[in-house]
Amino acid sequence: VGVVPDAERALASGCGWVSPTTLRGLIAELLASSDATQRWLGIAACALHRVDPGAVLSPLIEQSSDLLRARALQAAGELGRVDLLEACLSRMDEGDAACRYRAAASALLLGGGMRAARALQTLAQEPGPFSRQALQLLLLHADLAQARALVRELIARQVPVRLVIQATGWAGDVQAVPWLIQQMADPLHARVAGEAFTLLTGADLARLDLEGPAPETVEGGPTEDADDDNVDLDPDESLPWPDVARVQTWWETNRSRLPAGTRCFMGGAADEAQCQKVLRDGAQRQRAIAAVLLKLMRPESALINVAAPAPRQQRLLGLPVKVS
Repeated sequence: VGVVPDAERALASGCGWVSPTTLRGLIAELLASSDATQRWLGIAACALHRVDPGAVLSPLIEQSSDLLRARALQAAGELGRVDLLEACLSRMDEGDAACRYRAAASALLLGGGMRAARALQTLAQEPGPFSRQALQLLLLHADLAQARALVRELIARQVPVRLVIQATGWAGDVQAVPWLIQQMADPLHARVAGEAFTLLTGADLARLDLEGPAPETVEGGPTEDADDDNVDLDPDESLPWPDVARVQTWWETNRSRLPAGTRCFMGGAADEAQCQKVLRDGAQRQRAIAAVLLKLMRPESALINVAAPAPRQQRLLGLPVKVS
């Protein structure tokens, strides 16, 4: 950590993946350490297991280490520590970008309302590593009218079309579905528009036979060209290619079934029952959104960790535990 890029995330993920019994005794030692990195790991492990470390969390928000402070702020939101709401609100302008984002995000998850939303909006408008995350959280928190205004603002700022498409799905506004179907005609945006369409309507393109063949030439992801320095994976690789005509027909047949005048999520009103259903049955990115929506409804609750091992999540959701 501190030497190898992204080692923090890998180390924390390892602690989050193992059984809690493996960490018994170790976490107390880490939290009591004088080394900031060890305390950071202790807090990260607690947060990933959704175990409240108690009184030790509050002083860590005061630490000079940006890495440690950012993780403590993040943990406060993940664990539902509403007693630390004011501490998060008061630090939305302090430290590096990670600290400012974690403070604002946790403040919103803990019920910080418009103060937190304004800080997230500033972060969303600034170029940086947290702008997309800030925008998503802001849109999930907004009511329908606010969400529509935020999407219109993105269009006015001429942000990339891909981001507008994603924002439309996060906004929960079914009035935008005809525009999304239009975007499916562009191979560059077809799959992400299909994903946003599913996020709003709940229509599984593959299961409902609403997908079509991939275009003969598709840009995205690494190529076999030795002179091509782009080694990033195609972000839409796992998404189906929508068949525009069949999607349009499905929409004309089913649009009246969707709730009007309220946020729509996976084909229903974005209430607690719908979010629980998506957590049980949805795809991973859909489940991550469901977890955030539930957290926004109940600030004092812990944010469900959709990246935890499946048996742990199955127990939490009251499902039969499947062990391979």
